[in-house]
Amino acid sequence: MKRKSYLNKKSIRIIFTSFLFALIQVTLFTSCKKSSESFSLLNFSGVDNITNYSKMLFVSHPEEKDSLNFATLPVSKYDILLMEDYVFIYDDLPDNIRFGTSEDGNFTTINDKIYSIYIPADESLLPWFESIENKDLSALSFIDVDAKLNEVYLPHLKNLAGLVPGVGIHIDMDENKELLEIFNPRYLFSSFTNDDFNLFSKLSNLEVLQLDYIETNGEKPLPNMPKLKHIVFDLSNFSGTFSDDFFIHNKQLEKLTFLFLDQIDLSVLKPLNHL
Repeated sequence: MKRKSYLNKKSIRIIFTSFLFALIQVTLFTSCKKSSESFSLLNFSGVDNITNYSKMLFVSHPEEKDSLNFATLPVSKYDILLMEDYVFIYDDLPDNIRFGTSEDGNFTTINDKIYSIYIPADESLLPWFESIENKDLSALSFIDVDAKLNEVYLPHLKNLAGLVPGVGIHIDMDENKELLEIFNPRYLFSSFTNDDFNLFSKLSNLEVLQLDYIETNGEKPLPNMPKLKHIVFDLSNFSGTFSDDFFIHNKQLEKLTFLFLDQIDLSVLKPLNHL
């Protein structure tokens, strides 16, 4: 089963023009600031297409899945990468990666090590969790829950949180916000409303945040998340405006991406001196 992601090929095509508009505006606003960004070249194989979602760079590399031929993509830290329909963060990744998925779609791998786990609605993954102490979790970065979490997995996720405490999570906040009581993730991909703001103040470990921005007017400042470096906002359902102090508690942000953006008052970016 392939994960149904917020970030997918269709959304890339739809948001490309609006992303360029936002990128131009942010560039104009920040061009007078002295800043630099280190780039690396990521060599990859095992996947037909890869997109650097943070920079809107796309590489097509149609090869056999076991091919040893690599394609190359420019990346920098905290960039969000979309490999087919799977999300990766460029953070502590090796320079040469071979992408893979399990036959059932519940696992994605990098260089044969588990990178993400998709938890299905049924109990088919229980045997794997019951022997988790024997698994190599050194590359595990994401737990992915598409629907309401089956409660049989809760004890195993609490155990996993002890083994990999900073693992990222990809959830529907309405269905599975209790997972934020178990994990203190480095990465969070989710939807939210104004009622969820109090949850963010507890995310002291968060570095990358992707939000499906729903049912909020943008008038409340985003709570302080001291390690946060990159935010992606999906504004497809957003009809409000951002207050001038929306980012006032997160001046350390280095990357900011708006999807489906029609227009923005650039004054909202004034507190951000590290973009």
